[in-house]
Amino acid sequence: MPAIRRTLHRRLRPTTWTQYGGLAAWQVAIYDFSGAQLQASHETQRSHPGQLDVRSITWFLPPFKNPFFGGMMTVLRFADQYKRSENVANHFVITGADDPSPYRAMIEQAFPGLTGDVVSAVPSMQDVEKLSPTDVCIATYWTTAYYQLLFNQTRRKFYFAQDYEPRFYPAGTASAQILTTYRFGYYGIGNTPRSVNSMPAIPAARPSISSRLMTRQSSILPPIQAIVHQIPIYYNRGRIELCYYRLGAHADLASIGYCRSKAQ
Repeated sequence: MPAIRRTLHRRLRPTTWTQYGGLAAWQVAIYDFSGAQLQASHETQRSHPGQLDVRSITWFLPPFKNPFFGGMMTVLRFADQYKRSENVANHFVITGADDPSPYRAMIEQAFPGLTGDVVSAVPSMQDVEKLSPTDVCIATYWTTAYYQLLFNQTRRKFYFAQDYEPRFYPAGTASAQILTTYRFGYYGIGNTPRSVNSMPAIPAARPSISSRLMTRQSSILPPIQAIVHQIPIYYNRGRIELCYYRLGAHADLASIGYCRSKAQ
């Protein structure tokens, strides 16, 4: 019986490529833009040159289930610190969601300092045009960059980059869609210098914002909370090696990290 069960599982389980094909078809139907929309976005930023006095920020976030997980915590922690240091008003926009209530509760639970900031949801990209204007806006994930492209009720647009996202997909439609967002003309904010340096199409965020967080290097160096996350640390010839990769993604990092650890 176990042998039969294993055989059926192998034959009926969707392959990686089947799953990827369905995901790519779904994404390409949603995340698209026209030349006129791209031009309008460029004109929005060109119309407001020079240094800005930033009092309000729109954050475009993907739907999430845990505010303490990986990149989402980094984004919210950045927003919390920026509010404390610069006294700005945040507007968090959950893209592709209908109800902002659960996200508002999670944000305020994780970061009480963000209590009172506006949290809204936009079910579709067309709903972005209904959002209230802010001084600047920040895309935090590649899908949100498409929503932000249509948001012209602002003066400058940024891209909060934490990974080289095309590598999380096989070469194809999805990776091409991500690479396209790097050419939208946003200013780059990198989670570590390497993140933004790996995307040469994104101009570095020049010191056009009066703040202590966005510098010429346009990057941050967040600390690793090993005690909280119980990160395994490996010592190799006097160096500390930290293996990080995204679970469930189409990436080769897991197998590379495993092979490297076995080779030591």
